[in-house]
Amino acid sequence: KTGTEYDFEALRLNWRRLEAFVAHPAAAVKLPLVADLFRRAATICLHTRFVDEIEEMIEEYASLRELWYFHGKIESMLFDAIMSNSQSMYALSLVRLFEEFPTCASEHAPNYRKAI
Repeated sequence: KTGTEYDFEALRLNWRRLEAFVAHPAAAVKLPLVADLFRRAATICLHTRFVDEIEEMIEEYASLRELWYFHGKIESMLFDAIMSNSQSMYALSLVRLFEEFPTCASEHAPNYRKAI
């Protein structure tokens, strides 16, 4: 069908709640007994994301924001690229990489925004 909207977020949230409940040490169900179920449910949750969150997943997988944690190394690579004639063509791409970093700041940690 075209134009049909699917929303499996509630399913994924309920599964995460059940995972947390079963993973608790006081739970009556032991983890080795349900390991196969956990693997299958994780696969189902991933596949439901393919259905209703494909745009978010593409953005997540294509994002370079995680490289923020290596910004020191990237800065040194940029400096080396600027100083080296053979690598100067990479300098602009490294500068463009730094444009991704402001999106790493979270509203939960506003003190990082100034540093970024």
